[in-house]
Amino acid sequence: MLMQFRLGYDLGLVLTKGIICSMLTVFLLMPGLIMLFHKALLKTRHKNLVPNITGWGRLLSKKIPVFLIIFALLLPAAIVFSAKCEYTFSDSETDRITLSEQDRIKAHIYNTFDETNMIAVLVPVGDYAKEKALISEVNGLPGIRSALGLASIEIEEGRVLTDSYTARAASELLGVDIETAKLLYALYGYEHDSFQPILGDSDAFAVPLIDMLEFLFEAKDRGMITLDDDKEQMIESMRGTLDDALVQLRGEHYSRIVFNAAVPVEGEESVALIENIESAARKLYSENGKTELSEDSIIVIGDITSAKDLEDSFRMDNNRVSFLTIAFVFVVLLFTFRSLGAAVLLILVIQSSIWLNFSFPYITGTNLFFVTYLIVSAIQMGATIDYAIVLYNRFQLRKQDYAPKQAMAIAVNESFSTILTSGTIMTAAGFIIALRTTDLYISSIGLTLGRGALISVILVLTVLPQVLLVGNKLIEKTMIDFKKLLGGGADEQEKLDETK
Repeated sequence: MLMQFRLGYDLGLVLTKGIICSMLTVFLLMPGLIMLFHKALLKTRHKNLVPNITGWGRLLSKKIPVFLIIFALLLPAAIVFSAKCEYTFSDSETDRITLSEQDRIKAHIYNTFDETNMIAVLVPVGDYAKEKALISEVNGLPGIRSALGLASIEIEEGRVLTDSYTARAASELLGVDIETAKLLYALYGYEHDSFQPILGDSDAFAVPLIDMLEFLFEAKDRGMITLDDDKEQMIESMRGTLDDALVQLRGEHYSRIVFNAAVPVEGEESVALIENIESAARKLYSENGKTELSEDSIIVIGDITSAKDLEDSFRMDNNRVSFLTIAFVFVVLLFTFRSLGAAVLLILVIQSSIWLNFSFPYITGTNLFFVTYLIVSAIQMGATIDYAIVLYNRFQLRKQDYAPKQAMAIAVNESFSTILTSGTIMTAAGFIIALRTTDLYISSIGLTLGRGALISVILVLTVLPQVLLVGNKLIEKTMIDFKKLLGGGADEQEKLDETK
């Protein structure tokens, strides 16, 4: 919930509520149901289908910790490979596990034609000459295929909608007589406090065509001029086209220019293109190239900038989620088991399963959507640490009556059914979701979570027993008596537990 990316907050909130509801159900409802249906539970019992693996536990307790040695050799590679995992920040760049029909069609289109991405540039409204210059300069950048802006809409060859026209040029373009055009220009000058077309050289007075068309529509609506039916129909057609263009390309404070670029959503080439466009716009719109513009004077947006923003927030979210997950789990384990060594060893094994899990994309040459890592790394640590806790609890309990190696053999057998049940459910659920859904995010999370749960189960049933045996002395020496630290003594219940 502390992620900057909003999806993390929403998912964390839902998971938290789900866990609270599950705990309330287990502690308040389930005991009553068990008592109520006690006889039915006894009648419907079947023989134990989980094999006895005490022999496997004895094998793990041998003098040479084979799995621990293998684990120690694999761990550095897992850390390096997981660090090299390639993360993506847009749908189009992420490798999909299952493809829908729409995905196949899109893939075919991208393989047949160049992939293009739209880049929208917002610039201060009103300076058409600078808009035209910006479009011309950006069109010369590598990767740019087309541009759409008010200053790129051609009226005639070489002339665009925002170019300035004299009355004579406008009359030829609009198909009206020169007297009507001069009258319209005189009215425009009068309305805008410019008396050149009235008192000066009217033939040299030029106005951007877009401004003159807007004035023409306004003058017609106000009854200042009248047109015959043919001209009326033509003007109304032009009004509809212009209104559509203005709605899309001009706002109260900004004009929008849209560029189509044949570059991927992510990558250094795409980021460099965005930086070049923004640099060109800021240079043109600063006075004589010297005045520093405010940050929001020029805005460049699109899928490329969105992916870059997500990439920047990922680093912060990644560090925060990883640190807080480990910290909270460590604190819980420390206060539960009252051993610094035990908390460190349990977290080390589960964190290693996370490193191994996220080594697979690098090994297989695939990429991973960044949200998958943030979510799965937290869930895998929080959920699969239970497997390690079950084994450790059994081991500590059996150490009261047996030697450490024998206690571990018994603990592995007693915790096997619990670990197998929970791990199988999470692994199967993850893989089924991954293979049955075509949604990119859900399938990616399902596959990674299922694979992570499987790796955690394998490590807990192979590596962790040997880690605990090797680190048994460390666990004992780092036991913490919190009550003694707080100035209290052992209570009667603790004495009773020691007696038992």
